Amino acid sequence: MRQDANTYKGKWVMSLVRGGLRPEVDILEESNSAEGLVEAEQFWIGYAKFLGCELTNLTIGGEGALGWRAGPDTLKKMSEAKKGRRYSIQHRERISAALRRHVRTPEHKRRVADAIRRRSADMEYRRKMAMLHGCRPFSDESGRVYQNLFEAASALGVDRSTVCAVLKGRRPHARRHVFRYVAEQPQSTGS
Repeated sequence: MRQDANTYKGKWVMSLVRGGLRPEVDILEESNSAEGLVEAEQFWIGYAKFLGCELTNLTIGGEGALGWRAGPDTLKKMSEAKKGRRYSIQHRERISAALRRHVRTPEHKRRVADAIRRRSADMEYRRKMAMLHGCRPFSDESGRVYQNLFEAASALGVDRSTVCAVLKGRRPHARRHVFRYVAEQPQSTGS
């Protein structure tokens, strides 16, 4: 097994190998279910960390990489490493074959499409999604406030991307409609 020598785990394993030792695997607990194994692994990792043991686990234990998140630097490195990568013809054929095995029945496609249509027509859902994605309320030139792009586009008969371009300053207007974020509205001074 190849170990990355630049990680704590890799350095630990390499120090054992240099000393003529090998890591040992001990069974601490057995379970009859997958859920029980996940729970037991998380317990023992947590308990050992509580005792102050320096473990080599990258996650809290369980299935996959539960609890592990790549940092911004790691994500950037991963992105850079994949840019410009060319896959061989054989590799592309294997990917294509795997995707063909995931056949969706017409009934499944219809149910998914119906669910998406119901959700996208629900203005409350759109408001929640806009808030999750950091969308701020904005208003048009007459002062009407909109909570999201879809709401403004539907009410005024303009394209959502055009409304977005006006808000970002890439366009002066959308069919003579001007939009500004509510916080940007000029304050009127009383005389």
